[in-house]
Amino acid sequence: MQVSNLRLGPDDDVVTEILEDLQTVARWLARSRVHERALSDLGLRIDRPALLLLRKLHHAGGVDVRVTDLAHLLGIDPPGVTRKVQQLERAGLVARVADERDRRVTLISLTPDGTALLERADAAYARLLHEVLSDWPRDDVRRFAELFHAFSTSLHNELERP
Repeated sequence: MQVSNLRLGPDDDVVTEILEDLQTVARWLARSRVHERALSDLGLRIDRPALLLLRKLHHAGGVDVRVTDLAHLLGIDPPGVTRKVQQLERAGLVARVADERDRRVTLISLTPDGTALLERADAAYARLLHEVLSDWPRDDVRRFAELFHAFSTSLHNELERP
């Protein structure tokens, strides 16, 4: 897909509309009710912060991630991550091991149960999104997916800038 390099100013109405729509999407994603609705059919009992930690751990490779690195990825303090890791470890979703090179460092990895729970949760969210888009024409969904992917890539590139 080719997207033109249209230059928009900060006062452009379309930019304002996009920002407002992004705020709506962010509110939808952050709502407890949406999280509970997505996971309730599966009988999964995991809070959003724990699920986010599992997802960040997965995206970081799933194995041997330092608590401090997880804290950085999540944007929270290491003691908060440590408490959540302890909760997830008791549930069998993550494992903690000492770093062989530096025994003071704790490494976190997803367990097979953690990976399976994350896959089930992602499938539940996908079903919920499918419901939201179910009355859209198929071609519109495809076009939206293409444009949203391009937008997401631009955001990712912006986040990776030094």
